[in-house]
Amino acid sequence: MAHSDQSSTDAPSPGRTGTPGRLGRMAGRVTGKVTELAVEAVPPEVILDHVDVNALLDRVDVDRLLDRVDVARLIDRVDLDELLQRVDVEALVQRAGIPALIRESTGEFAGDALTGARRQIAGVDTILDAAVGRVLRRKAPSGSRRLSGSLTGRPAGALARLLAAAADLATVLGCYTAFTAILGFLLHTLLGVGLGGTASHVLSTVGLFCWAALYLVVSTALSGRTVGKRILGLRVVRPDGDPIRPRAAAVRTLVLPVSVLAFGLGLAPIVLRRDHRGLHDLAASTEVVYDWGDRPAALSAPLAAYLHQRLSTDSTDSTDSTDSTD
Repeated sequence: MAHSDQSSTDAPSPGRTGTPGRLGRMAGRVTGKVTELAVEAVPPEVILDHVDVNALLDRVDVDRLLDRVDVARLIDRVDLDELLQRVDVEALVQRAGIPALIRESTGEFAGDALTGARRQIAGVDTILDAAVGRVLRRKAPSGSRRLSGSLTGRPAGALARLLAAAADLATVLGCYTAFTAILGFLLHTLLGVGLGGTASHVLSTVGLFCWAALYLVVSTALSGRTVGKRILGLRVVRPDGDPIRPRAAAVRTLVLPVSVLAFGLGLAPIVLRRDHRGLHDLAASTEVVYDWGDRPAALSAPLAAYLHQRLSTDSTDSTDSTDSTD
């Protein structure tokens, strides 16, 4: 009897089963109702004044919070102009990488435009070279290199070299004009001396030629390029493709006036010879070739395909005529 009484006492009664779970749910409902009433009764400004919002955000899952917020409704209630005034827009732009993106896209656009211009000029030179070859009855070039559209390492044509020379002339004259203008201003301001008279003009002319010679020798000796050649994608090298030496750059520069002043006869081989070497190139053992740096020098695809077909046809015709003669 004692044992059964104790068992009945220890066993939970049906009315007490699950009481903590029901109490928890009831407490949650009461707490939620109290919170709603508090939010409706207390102004939000009072709550915000007593809450560290930044500390709260550090503890809140922002992504989950945004999933429960109507973003469009939130934006409609925000004064964007005032918000932008408080935001460091420059830092935001830098963090987004927009300047780097603009620089990259602008550089690519400029590079593509320059490459397109170079291809057009090289195409005209290739057509001109083919026409001169027909007039002079030169044999069609052999080898896959000549039949392909690749230009890297090939002798540069007359038009590209002419445009490069024009750019170099503009560079020399522009720099020298700016230098003489600054020098004249300083002399007049500090010493009261003006640049004028016959002697001044003679010195100015001599100085111009010296500056042009220095420009050509130094730039060609250091990198094989002048400003004009860099723009047109040309480089001065030895016939075997190796970089030229300073002595060759000096000889080339000294003979260049002879090529120009001898009724242009020293420049005629640039058009007539297959390697496009002028008198100054022959004297210095140099050659001007296509070199577009990190971009492959090549003709446009349609022109390359046309030249490949035409040169292949000419080579076949030449072979057939040789066989028939034999």
